[in-house]
Amino acid sequence: MSGFYQEVPHVCRVTEQGWTETKKLPKRPMIILKVRPTHEIRKDPAGGDELHQITSGEYDEYVRVLVDASSEVVMDLALKKLRYAGFMGDSFADLNLVGADVRCNNTHRPYNGVVRDGFELMLPPHDGEFQPMDAKVARTLDTLFGRRLKEKITNGPAEQATDTNRKRQAVPANDGLPDTPPTDDEIPF
Repeated sequence: MSGFYQEVPHVCRVTEQGWTETKKLPKRPMIILKVRPTHEIRKDPAGGDELHQITSGEYDEYVRVLVDASSEVVMDLALKKLRYAGFMGDSFADLNLVGADVRCNNTHRPYNGVVRDGFELMLPPHDGEFQPMDAKVARTLDTLFGRRLKEKITNGPAEQATDTNRKRQAVPANDGLPDTPPTDDEIPF
């Protein structure tokens, strides 16, 4: 695994829980869960989840849930994640996820010059309806994002995908080559 858990969703067992505060001001509380990854979650051919057991975890991970009272969005996301993890109480005095299996996303992130695993609680699956994107909505989003859309992409995979798309666009549709490869008889050597 090259020192990392795979960058896929995981099922993790909560072994400890507590809280701390952010280092930056203003200080905000964070719920901390110490977890041990037990399974990778992969999609089966039908689109459902398949659990693949991993070695009982190479090391424990820490999941942080920021509780920022100044942002309704952050508060809503924190509560959604905690509810999906199994917290059903109406007071944080009732929060006890120790021993629970929770779903987490893992991404590899640079931290002080070293790439590390970054586990966070999953949000519940989207169960609402959505509308197809149309030109009016696209214009509205363009207006909201403004010049951010025109900034050069500098993140690894997104930049590579953009470069690949540019290369694909640069190749003419009809390059004069046949659509099918030559047969053995047509090759001169």
